[in-house]
Amino acid sequence: MHLLPALVLCATCCVLMLGCGPQAGSTPATTPPKPMVDPTREGNIAHQPGDFCFSWKENNAASEGRLSYTTDGIAEGTLRSTLVDASNGLEAVTNTSFKGNLRGDTLYLEVMSDETGSRVNQAEKWVWKGNTLVQGGKTFQAVACR
Repeated sequence: MHLLPALVLCATCCVLMLGCGPQAGSTPATTPPKPMVDPTREGNIAHQPGDFCFSWKENNAASEGRLSYTTDGIAEGTLRSTLVDASNGLEAVTNTSFKGNLRGDTLYLEVMSDETGSRVNQAEKWVWKGNTLVQGGKTFQAVACR
């Protein structure tokens, strides 16, 4: 018989605690991306070592990736790209890994892509300027890593 008040108290606490979380439809606060460069430095030493995330989106195409950069100038990471053809109900996904080094603002990379059933290896140059990475005609923006 002494358990009933404890159960009522526990149930009340549970209801109150559930009401304290994010409300349906609310937008969580976004974390700003980690700076990819130190604006007080120049050249290779301006590029911060660490893990960085980046993304690009245009119309029905999108890419997001992660770059790990070490103090000895080695860069490696992954990139996932998606292209949606809504008229045909198709989605093409490309998973890419890359590794190379940084000289100045240029990343010299060996890039390996797995495209729908085939594997492509090639050398590429990407440009690392500020909080952006430029790959061909795409400019990736830094985003907070999840």
